[in-house]
Amino acid sequence: MPVFGDDARAKAIASGLVEATGFDVLDAGDLAGLWRRQPGTPAYCTELTRNALLVALTSRIRTVQRTTATKQ
Repeated sequence: MPVFGDDARAKAIASGLVEATGFDVLDAGDLAGLWRRQPGTPAYCTELTRNALLVALTSRIRTVQRTTATKQ
């Protein structure tokens, strides 16, 4: 699970909580990079491996085109 933050102590606490619940932590950087985990980005609402998540978070893609099925 990516953890973003500008405060190192707060990020360490959040990382500890994530690890305590059984998830792997990925230090995703500061809050300025939080857009990388928002709707329309490759890392949003995905179940990626740690390495794939790192690639998705370092991508400069801000919008991903998603297709939706339509009822007929």
